Amino acid sequence: MSMLTQLLQGTATDPLRHARLHAERDGVVIGLVGYDTPVELVLAADALPVQLPAFADRATPEADRYLEASFTPMLRSIVDEWLRGRFDFMRAVIFSRSDDSAQRCYYYLCELQRCGLAGGPTPLIFDVAKIPRATSRAHTQASLRTMAEALSSDPAKLAEAIATRNRRRTLLSRLELARHSARPPVGSDCERLLRLADAVPADRLDRELAAWLAGDFPPHQGPRLLLAGSVPPDGRLHEAVERAGGCVVAEVDDRGLDGRGPISVHGPDPLPVLARHHHELDCGARSFGDRVALLARRVSEARADGAVVWLIEEDEASVWQLPAMAAALAAARVPLLSMTRRRWDARDGTLEQIEAFVRRLQVAR
Repeated sequence: MSMLTQLLQGTATDPLRHARLHAERDGVVIGLVGYDTPVELVLAADALPVQLPAFADRATPEADRYLEASFTPMLRSIVDEWLRGRFDFMRAVIFSRSDDSAQRCYYYLCELQRCGLAGGPTPLIFDVAKIPRATSRAHTQASLRTMAEALSSDPAKLAEAIATRNRRRTLLSRLELARHSARPPVGSDCERLLRLADAVPADRLDRELAAWLAGDFPPHQGPRLLLAGSVPPDGRLHEAVERAGGCVVAEVDDRGLDGRGPISVHGPDPLPVLARHHHELDCGARSFGDRVALLARRVSEARADGAVVWLIEEDEASVWQLPAMAAALAAARVPLLSMTRRRWDARDGTLEQIEAFVRRLQVAR
């Protein structure tokens, strides 16, 4: 077992362990909700960024008192943990406006705190704009400056923070190439890495990830799968593929869309370049990115034998792209398992259907 695997397995049982330890040593911890939050500004504030964990198999009675059914299960879980005091050691939590549930959770938590019904860290909103025009990019840049002030980010440390994040982006690009090869790492290991990467201090995670990628993975003889749609809560979908002899070699979802490579900084102020990066990221329902073109490209690059599009009941935006995704996969002659209006915890026959689909691909091979 590699050091990276051991690190991630330990973190999976307690995703906030490293963050709590950092706070106990008088360090500042900033929580993140959303996959396009400005991690660089957190690093430039000498704080530890950590993605807030969510749990598919835990009841959410505290959150159910305040949140309507339209909130995504992930945000419902996070609010429940918040109301139970699990994030009290953090100074603030940044919510991304690109996700509707995250934006509404920000407003709800602000109001609950104002009414004395909730404690916890200070909620902050990253008012990122996604419309592909100059005024939208300027708005995102102004939002970054506002966020930098709220976090007390040091402008002199921003370039170094971007370099730290660029190191992660370079390593994840290497991981993507490895997954496209004939010797892909196990899909559930990659899922755990993507889910927990921002629950571990950057230097340690990146060091172990580099060592892991330098190793040799065994060849994979079974079907190669692409998983698209809603972000799964954990590795249960990937593990279902593996039980049937397959391997997920690519994803198309919000968590895996920071694929633009390192950010090149020119001039004394890196903020405009950082604003362009966040403005153009395809994360969130308010993005204008072409998910269908991305799906077609990744299916080809990963040499996928089949694709699973899995959409939870609360994912009302992505489902509109399903017909175009199905058409693109049909044109590429890639079999598709389409799964809509699903439970986030996959306790609705999802895993069994995925296994059956992969076994059919196995026979076809």
